[in-house]
Amino acid sequence: MKYVEFITESSFRAKVVFIHSAPFDPINGLQKSEEELLKTGTFVEEILAASSQPGKDELLYIYPTTKKLWYEYVVIPVERTTDNELKAVVEQQKAALTNAHDAIAYQGEEIMLLKQEVEALKGGQT
Repeated sequence: MKYVEFITESSFRAKVVFIHSAPFDPINGLQKSEEELLKTGTFVEEILAASSQPGKDELLYIYPTTKKLWYEYVVIPVERTTDNELKAVVEQQKAALTNAHDAIAYQGEEIMLLKQEVEALKGGQT
C-alpha cells in the first residue's frame, strides 16, 4: 500500500504532491497514524508509471473519492536565447579554457624545474 498526498483542486480532481511507498515502516515510514495521513491524502495499491513524452512533464492527479490516478502532460517551456547571449557564453568558455591551459603550462614548467633541482641534489645520479 502506498500513501499519496494531494492538494484538492475540485471535487473530482486533486494534484498529487507526495508519494510514500512504505508509510508505516518503523524506520523509513512517516511516523504517523492512518487517521493522521488520511487528513492530507489517501492510500492506493499501485501507481502506474508515466509514459515518457519528449518536451513534456508529467503531473499526477487523483480522483479522491475513487482513488483513480492519471497523468496529465504539460509542455516544458523552452528558454529562448539570443545570439548575443550565446556569443557571451562562448567567450566566457574560451577565456576559462585559455586560463586552464596557461595554468597547466605553468605547472609543467614548475615540474621541470623541480626535477632539475632533484637531479642537482642527487649529484647528477639517477
